[in-house]
Amino acid sequence: MRGKRGAFLLLLGANVYLASGGCSKQPPRIIQYQDFAIQYHITAEAGESKEDTFLRQNDAFSMNCQKHLKLVEHVRKTHVMGSQVDLYDRLRTAMIQVLQEGKLPTPLVVANHDKTELEVFYQGERLHYAPPVLLRYVSFISNFDSVPYFYTGEDFCKEASHFSSVIQQKLITSLSDVPNTVNLESLFHKSIFRYFVAGLDPHSGVQENAEHWYKKNGLQRYLENGRHDNIYYEEALFQVGEDRIQPQWVENSDILKIEILDFSNEDFGAEFKAIYEKATQEKKPKALILDLRRNGGGFADASAQLADLFISKGLLLNFMVKVGDRFEPSPTVALPGNEIPGIGQIPVIVLVGRFSASSSETFAAAMKDNGAAIVIGEDTFGKGTGQFQTQVNQMTELTEKGLNEISSVLTLTTFYTFSPNGDALQLKGVAPHIELQDQAFLSYGNFREKSWHHALSTASFTDLPKNFQDEMNPLTAIWKMKLDQYFSDREKFRLRDLYEALNP
Repeated sequence: MRGKRGAFLLLLGANVYLASGGCSKQPPRIIQYQDFAIQYHITAEAGESKEDTFLRQNDAFSMNCQKHLKLVEHVRKTHVMGSQVDLYDRLRTAMIQVLQEGKLPTPLVVANHDKTELEVFYQGERLHYAPPVLLRYVSFISNFDSVPYFYTGEDFCKEASHFSSVIQQKLITSLSDVPNTVNLESLFHKSIFRYFVAGLDPHSGVQENAEHWYKKNGLQRYLENGRHDNIYYEEALFQVGEDRIQPQWVENSDILKIEILDFSNEDFGAEFKAIYEKATQEKKPKALILDLRRNGGGFADASAQLADLFISKGLLLNFMVKVGDRFEPSPTVALPGNEIPGIGQIPVIVLVGRFSASSSETFAAAMKDNGAAIVIGEDTFGKGTGQFQTQVNQMTELTEKGLNEISSVLTLTTFYTFSPNGDALQLKGVAPHIELQDQAFLSYGNFREKSWHHALSTASFTDLPKNFQDEMNPLTAIWKMKLDQYFSDREKFRLRDLYEALNP
């Protein structure tokens, strides 16, 4: 999870490809793919030398060992496992991984020395502008004997300096077209730190600004694949351009189904309420279905805002946040009076499945424990951790500067998430009231949080808050009994079965 409390967007990705490069003497080339046009062109910046441009594009590579250790200490204080792991052993493991890989995973921008522009268009409107994006990786012969153990920062710095010198002698990638201002030892430190962070859990990682921009905007398939870090390539179950909130009246019924694809808007509550009110202006629903089966998460606060429209009291979010060497409770409680008018007078159904992850799980848990909805479907994904993003500038200081002014984006897992009644969501997910195998997603596999080889274990705390509405409102309880009975002889779930059950 990211943002104020953050939310990790699990299912990112889109089949969008980069157009071929042009030059300032030729018109930009545009490629159309799935309603997107990506325009790529190069322009020279007046008065700027190639060396200055290169330094501007590669401002990430000023990390020395002291700055590296400073960031490691930041990880120790903020990551949920930071106080429980041997940091020097993890640094040694990361160093070995880089040396065995034969390639430094932190990229250089070396394909050209001019200012690079990338523009993304959707239906004729420019959506995004990118920082320099042409990436290249330094390769070397990886026949290293062994890496000694080290137990102090000083010893780590000595080994890093030694092996960076050895890499310089074993380079495969030619750096002859790159200004000699590139510091290979700095690049080596960045690569070690990247693997160090990525090895902590599946959702922590380091990306350079160009990489981060691509992933943030669904273009990560252009990045080079095959590196053992956390830049991974999930195929989204929806296409870029879909609205995040999709209301639809079920044909020949008074059932309103609203699919929610993500919680990516920090003003999500107001956005949802406006869409709901518009959809119900001329007809009032007799049942509401909230479909989260394709929802991979988003902002934690956004899911709380949505839950607050249905819950009058009780916990919406139940977090334990790492603060230094301890964990502190961080609950979010419903505010009475925010509920959608009349919502307690109709049955509310929340559909979940194997791809409901992160913030969609905290929402489903809040609705279930507070008796605000009937949860139907499969156990959810089981991501019960939250992430916080920090921007790191070229001086290796934590900063709030904009993306184009920073060199790296550091994402760390900083808290665990629980249901309002204190059940851990990590690895377990949310169990629905009515468990049914969802036929719509059977062909997509069953990858879950626990499938990661380095997924964090389930956490437990004795000082978790427990404050929730223990009972469903009477109408919801009645409908739960009806739906239990209707689906009692069915193992697999289809939407039309639910429509039939709600509208006999």
